Amino acid sequence: MGADPELHVAVGGGAEDRLSDLPDGILEHVLSFLPAEDAVRSSVLSWRWRGAWAHAPALNLSDERHLQGRFLSFARAVLARYGARDIPALDVVIGCKSNLGPGTPAWLHYAMERVVGSISVSVRCRDPWTG
Repeated sequence: MGADPELHVAVGGGAEDRLSDLPDGILEHVLSFLPAEDAVRSSVLSWRWRGAWAHAPALNLSDERHLQGRFLSFARAVLARYGARDIPALDVVIGCKSNLGPGTPAWLHYAMERVVGSISVSVRCRDPWTG
């Protein structure tokens, strides 16, 4: 049996980077589904990805990965580095045990001034009886 010329298998890296060949709009759309932390981290994948997150049509911020008091700093930095004045959509998730502090209302007000599409702010609490 001969090898299929259309089948390319890469083991241990060295694979062709097809994601970087996507048009900007599609790459940015894909990044809009990720949590902001992961979208920002994608900048290290290749030169082509640097800053792509800052043009994503949606930002997803959550305090789940941040130590108390650090989420607001990260959220401010993300908004400050977003590539356009207007943010198409913003989704913010805050946990019940979050301690966002007194700067939260000012940050939310600033965020609301920049979002031109939809904005969602959710507080998620786990039921102690069901986990």
